[in-house]
Amino acid sequence: FEPRYGDMRKKYRATAPGGEPRLRRERRVIYDVYEYYAVVEALAGYLGRTPPSLKILDIGCNNGYVVSLLRQTGFEAYGIDVSDYAFQLASPFVRPFLYKGGFDDIPVADNTFDVAVSWGTIEHLPEDRSDACLTEAVRVSRSAVWIGCDNVPQSIEPYHLTNYTIEWWERKLERLGQRVDPKLREAVRHHPFLWKRRFYWDA
Repeated sequence: FEPRYGDMRKKYRATAPGGEPRLRRERRVIYDVYEYYAVVEALAGYLGRTPPSLKILDIGCNNGYVVSLLRQTGFEAYGIDVSDYAFQLASPFVRPFLYKGGFDDIPVADNTFDVAVSWGTIEHLPEDRSDACLTEAVRVSRSAVWIGCDNVPQSIEPYHLTNYTIEWWERKLERLGQRVDPKLREAVRHHPFLWKRRFYWDA
C-alpha cells in the first residue's frame, strides 16, 4: 500500500478543496484519507472483491475527499452528508456522486450498495439517534457495514455526544439483530498500513 502513496497523492491533490498548499497545512487530512482508503481496501480483500465491482457508500462523507480518492482508484464510491457547507466545498469531480441527507435517513433503496462505511460520524450524533443510524446503514448495504468511532472523551472533544466502548457498540448491534464479524474487524486492523500505525479507531 505505502509505495502507492505518491501516485495517490498526485491524484488526490487535483480534486482536494483548497489545493496543494492547504494539504501541506493540513497533513492530518492526508493521513486520514490513506487510513480510510486502507479500510476499504481491507474490506474489499476480505469480501473477495476488487474495483470496480465493489459499490461503496461513505456515510458522513464531508466534502467527498474519500469518495474522490476511491473513485480515482477504481471503486464505485458515493457519499452522503447533511452539511450544506460540505457540499459547497466538494470538488466538481466528486459532487455528482454525493447525496444530501442524514445518517438516519439515507435517500436510496434497500441493498443499493455492497458496503456502507462511516468513520468519525456516529459519535457526533445524540445517542437516541444511534439505533436509527445503524439500522439505515444495514438497510442500504448488501454485504457489510464498517463503522469507525473516534473514541475521544467528551471532556476533550465536546462534539462527541455518543462516546462508548467498542463492547457497548457490539451489544447495541446485537440488540438490533445484527451479527458482529470479528474476522472482518481483524482483517481491517491487520492491513499493513493500519497495523503499522496502530490504527486508533474503535471499529
